[in-house]
Amino acid sequence: MEHTRSTQVHQNRLLGVTCVASYIALFCAAATTVSAAVTVLNFDDLPSGHYLTGTDYAGLTWELGNAGDSGFLGKWATPGILGSYPHSAPNDIINSFGSTLMGISFPSAVDMSGSYIATQGADAGLPQRARVYGYLAGQEVSITNWFTNISTTPAWFDMSGLTDVDRIVFEATHVALNQSYYGIDDLTFTYIPEPTGLAALGFAAAALLARKGRRQRDEGRKKM
Repeated sequence: MEHTRSTQVHQNRLLGVTCVASYIALFCAAATTVSAAVTVLNFDDLPSGHYLTGTDYAGLTWELGNAGDSGFLGKWATPGILGSYPHSAPNDIINSFGSTLMGISFPSAVDMSGSYIATQGADAGLPQRARVYGYLAGQEVSITNWFTNISTTPAWFDMSGLTDVDRIVFEATHVALNQSYYGIDDLTFTYIPEPTGLAALGFAAAALLARKGRRQRDEGRKKM
């Protein structure tokens, strides 16, 4: 009789541990599945002829590109005297000096949606095609197909295949002298939510309870 009662108490205890762990896990799952807001950068709050450097805009790192016109390193910039074709006026950002490789880094991982892309100017420097590489922790993880619909009319460049990346690099084929001029607008992406402090504590508590349950179960078997 005593053995039966002890076994029942042990089973009830394990059931309680399991229920609490399951509740915490469900709570944490709910806490970490909140949808993040979509970010759209239209650059319209920047002055004309402004160079983006470091993390001076929207918390992103606006990287220098490779050597372009006259050997100058490319910079992301709002247009000055050069003609450009933004999707949402008045600004887009261009790859100054026609740099064919231009990068943007994010403070944490994002899922890309895309951007509008158009030519910069209307002469021999127009790009024939462009694509974007996605990186995570320094490793290339994805790449878009070549995009060829580049003209003076801004067109949507779908980058939705670039998921869970913290850096992107635009590559454009050069037309002459290793130069290719274009502009992007309405850069759209979504930061991937990270577990909150409360959720992280909940996961840790669930793990501790589960480990305690296993230990109690093993001790119960030894007593039997």
